[in-house]
Amino acid sequence: MKDFQFRLAAVLRLRQQQVEAEQRKLQQLLTEQDQLKKCLELVAREREEAAQYVREHQAPGNRDLRALASYILGSKARVVTIQTALQNLDRAVSEQKMLVMRARQKEELIVKLREKRVHEWLQEVNRQTEAEAQECWTATWKKTRTSSRG
Repeated sequence: MKDFQFRLAAVLRLRQQQVEAEQRKLQQLLTEQDQLKKCLELVAREREEAAQYVREHQAPGNRDLRALASYILGSKARVVTIQTALQNLDRAVSEQKMLVMRARQKEELIVKLREKRVHEWLQEVNRQTEAEAQECWTATWKKTRTSSRG
């Protein structure tokens, strides 16, 4: 019998490539999300350092206090911008996870179909092998039987 050939092998490769592409997109989004979280931490740390500098400065003047207040207002605006971007990314990550899941499901359908076809092919191979073995046994039995009579 000829070797097993899966007619949908190209479709399976396509599905696998789609899963990989969706996973790469998800990984990019997660990387962006991590970077934005680090930015938030950096802004908070910088704001704390600026406040600490003014507190430790022996006699902070009005100019120092105004600069700190302006910096704090600016950093709050940055925080709001980053948080908005994070919320958008959170939605994008959720959507991308769904796309990855759907791509995996489509791939899994083809994989299961391939496994079913392999199982059917193996059963057919086994049936043919058994039939050939039976024919060989029958031929040998008939030959020994006719040679023992003569």
